[in-house]
Amino acid sequence: MMAMRQEATKIGGFLIVGGVNSALTFLIYQALVFVLPYWLAYSLCFVLGIGFSFLANSRFVFSISITFRRALAYTVFYLSSYAIGLGMLSALVEQLHMHLRLAPVIVVIVMTPLNYLGAKMCLKK
Repeated sequence: MMAMRQEATKIGGFLIVGGVNSALTFLIYQALVFVLPYWLAYSLCFVLGIGFSFLANSRFVFSISITFRRALAYTVFYLSSYAIGLGMLSALVEQLHMHLRLAPVIVVIVMTPLNYLGAKMCLKK
């Protein structure tokens, strides 16, 4: 019972950090698409998001110390996540003709559960 409660707390914290991260990077994306191609705006925001989420999840969600090894594992995982997300974004915009301002919302909804599992693996004690 205690383990389930701890896991629920971690999931809640991850969702809060992810929500803040998503809101910040989404706003930056919205501004950048005025001056950059959507794929470059997405890429820059993703890099910013990796840094923010690594620091916030390490400190506030998983309560672990920040090490080079964890940062490297986290970055590698999120680069894989980036590739999947960019592929989804491209398919939504280019093939399904979804508006480029809405498509990232769908990507975030689909990728969030996968990103939690990956972050948990990379940031374990």
